[in-house]
Amino acid sequence: MNKASKSRGAASREATGLPNHEVLNTAQVSEMTGVSQVTLRNWRHQSTATGKGVGPKSFKMAGVVRYRRSDVEQWIDDTYNATVRGEGVVVSR
Repeated sequence: MNKASKSRGAASREATGLPNHEVLNTAQVSEMTGVSQVTLRNWRHQSTATGKGVGPKSFKMAGVVRYRRSDVEQWIDDTYNATVRGEGVVVSR
């Protein structure tokens, strides 16, 4: 997708009032998080099998696994807040 297509897509979302959710593939999420593509795939299958969420939210679009950037960022924040340790750390729960 070129810059003009992206701009038109963003403009049309703004015009319709739909949220602007950048969609990522598994390789991009792996690069963003440092988690291997194999682990992301395993987490998806584990979540499906157990009904418990593991890893960032994902979905299929045209048969291909995708992630919303906002969901990945939220998962990173949630993981940080659940596991952060150290001097002066105050975690509200």
